Amino acid sequence: MNKIKKILVPLDGSPNSKRALADAIFLAKLTNSPITGIYVIHSEPENDSFFDILKPLSSLEEKGFEVKQLAEANVMMGEANMECQQHNIVFEGIVAQGTPGYKIVKFAENKDFDIIVIGMTGRGRADELILGSVSYYVVHRAKIPVLVIK
Repeated sequence: MNKIKKILVPLDGSPNSKRALADAIFLAKLTNSPITGIYVIHSEPENDSFFDILKPLSSLEEKGFEVKQLAEANVMMGEANMECQQHNIVFEGIVAQGTPGYKIVKFAENKDFDIIVIGMTGRGRADELILGSVSYYVVHRAKIPVLVIK
């Protein structure tokens, strides 16, 4: 029985997020699952709204995001899409704003993902030195399995 039907991969352009995508592709091939990549543009917590995830890039530009951040997100999603296409994996890219860990966990919950494959960054407070602050948050708050790639 195939329990994994939807895979979420947070992407930030780091080598570890690229490795996470590669491992997610391997998992997607085994389970015949699509991959959704999410790129979260960091903003203040009071701006966190799940519905911002669903807005098109043009509306994020209207909210004052730097064109550079949106261009970077578009490039990453395009590269991830090409990588998935090379392996015949369906890919969808999502760009959101807010606190990255919070957005990733809420998006995974609200869209019924089966697993999150996330790269470890190794940055953050002293209690988060082994895991990056975003991966640390996701591991401890997600209600679904999380595969951490380093």
